[in-house]
Amino acid sequence: HVQWETRGDIEMVQPADWLSSLAYIIRRTVRDRLERVDPHFGASVLKGILLGDRAAVPEAALQAFEQTGTAHLLAVSGLHVAGVAGAAFMVLLGSLLAVDYRFAHRFAALGALLPTYGYILLADAPLSAQRAGVMVTMFMLGLAIGRRPRGLDCLGFAAVTLLVSAPWTLTS
Repeated sequence: HVQWETRGDIEMVQPADWLSSLAYIIRRTVRDRLERVDPHFGASVLKGILLGDRAAVPEAALQAFEQTGTAHLLAVSGLHVAGVAGAAFMVLLGSLLAVDYRFAHRFAALGALLPTYGYILLADAPLSAQRAGVMVTMFMLGLAIGRRPRGLDCLGFAAVTLLVSAPWTLTS
C-alpha cells in the first residue's frame, strides 16, 4: 500500500512503513463501513465527527454546524481521545473487577492505551490527538505504577514532548 498526504510539492516518494499501511487499511475499512450507514448524508457527518474529516461533510451540514456554534465537533480533539481512553479503562476495569482480579485498575490503565492509540491512528493523528495521547499515556502510566497523576504534569510533559519532537508545532 502507498499512503501520502501533501500540502504542497512532493519532493520524494517512498513506501509507507508497516504502521502507516495498517492505519490506512483500518481507516479505509471504517470509512467503508460508515458509508453503509447512509451514503449521502449520515456517513459523511459521522466521518466528520468521529474522524475529523471535514472534507466529507456536505456544505449544508458544515454551515449548520457553524451557525449553531458546534463546528468544533468536526475536529478530533483531546475530549475525543480522553473519551475513548476513559471508556476503555472503565470497560476493562469492570471486567477485571468482575473476576476479582488483584490490581485491576493498574492493568485496566495499561490496557486502555491500545484502543486510545488505535483511535488516534484512525483519526490520522492530528496534533490535538497526539497531545491528548501523550497526556493519556502519562495519566494511565501513573495509575499503572500506583501514583496519582496530576493533569498539569501530564499537560506539561505533553507540551515539552511535542515541542522537542516537532518544534514547528509551536506556531500551529
